[in-house]
Amino acid sequence: MKDFYDIFMLVTNHKGSINPCVFAEALNNTAAQRQMIRLVSQVDQIIDTISGNQAMMEMWKRYSATYSYASGISFEKIISTLHILAKWITT
Repeated sequence: MKDFYDIFMLVTNHKGSINPCVFAEALNNTAAQRQMIRLVSQVDQIIDTISGNQAMMEMWKRYSATYSYASGISFEKIISTLHILAKWITT
């Protein structure tokens, strides 16, 4: 869940300073090194799976209730942030 928080904060607070092309290249290079490049092409389906997963929603709810820095960030905002990143890597 901390990864979701980190992604949310990076995109929310530093969106203007992140170059989407550089981000996409770095992600693709990392995925290739880990032999996971096929997952990059499935990013939208993966996000849809996460967004519809009740267990993930509950884990986020517990995480954001436990850690004050994450309170007020809804699961929907997390998913929206993931869609922003997906757009960066698929365009």
